[in-house]
Parts: sequence; structure tokens; C-alpha cells
Amino acid sequence: MLIRKLFKFESAHIVRDCSTRRCSRSLHGHSYKIELLLEAHALDQGQMVYDFGLLKQGPRELIDAFDHAVTLWANDDPDYIAACQRHSERWVLVFRTDRPRAAVDANAEWRSRRSTAFSHRARNRDRLCAVLP
Repeated sequence: MLIRKLFKFESAHIVRDCSTRRCSRSLHGHSYKIELLLEAHALDQGQMVYDFGLLKQGPRELIDAFDHAVTLWANDDPDYIAACQRHSERWVLVFRTDRPRAAVDANAEWRSRRSTAFSHRARNRDRLCAVLP
């Protein structure tokens, strides 16, 4: 059996080193959708494929951290990061661990969106640090 859970959220960001001035200089937002597909070959003791209440402890908490939040890249201008953190109650600080900052190419945002697995540690309910693979 295959079941799915669709999550939707709104989030804002700036794409530095983008090919267009609009994306690289202006804070803008998007509507995002994340679909979780769960497969089971047998039902659990509650006769369910999955107890969706358990999603509140992991995936939903992570996705909710991005909802109506500003996504900040850790290698961005420190003054910009500080200003966003000072003027927004909801923000997410994202950083990469595999290499130092390089110029962003035209497909960087697409690649970051397709990342499906990353670890995170919540600082508190409205602030989160995410480590992208």
C-alpha cells in the first residue's frame, strides 16, 4: 500500500549571485509543496499504514519551521542576516557542510529545492538551522 501526505508552505529568500538583479537584490517568496510517500507491505497493530499523528514529531515540525519564514543562507552578508533576524520572528538559517561558498549558478535554487533529506536542529519553535547535504 502506498499513501501520501502533501504539505504546503510559503517562504521568502534572496538568491545571491543570481543571473537576474530582481532575484539577487530583492527579498521574494514562493509557494512550496512537499509530498511524502509512505509505503507498507503490511498494516501495523492499529491497522494503519502509518499514524499521521507521528508526522507532527518530525517532518511537519521541520516544514512548519519554513512556513512564513525568511530563509537565510549562512554565507550571506552578516549585516543582512542580522537585519532579517532582528525584524522577523520567523527565520531559518541554512548552511552547507560539504564545501565553501561558491558562485551560485542558474540551477542552484532548483538543486536546493530538490534536496529531500537534510538534518536539522531546532533552536526554538520559530528558528531552525538546517544542514543541506
